[in-house]
Amino acid sequence: MQHAALQGAFQSKAPKPDAMNPFACRPEIQVRHTAFKRGSAYLERYCLLIAFTAYLEDCRRRQLSTTFEDWMASRPDLGQARNSILDNPAGVRA
Repeated sequence: MQHAALQGAFQSKAPKPDAMNPFACRPEIQVRHTAFKRGSAYLERYCLLIAFTAYLEDCRRRQLSTTFEDWMASRPDLGQARNSILDNPAGVRA
């Protein structure tokens, strides 16, 4: 049962590719755009894994019995960081 909750927490909220992609006419730009989107998804997943590790450590240290989703909801800073990856992945590097 906990496994299903984790899957929901780790599902990417990144926007799906648009059928009317303005980059479709230039293959080199489309390749770059696709690579950028893939990199953003990997970055989001990596950040969630770091957050999950922090959750496990917090639960062990404080002997909590809360779900990962509830723990994430109690940490608005992590939600803002995740949203900033989705909104502006290039800004995360700066």
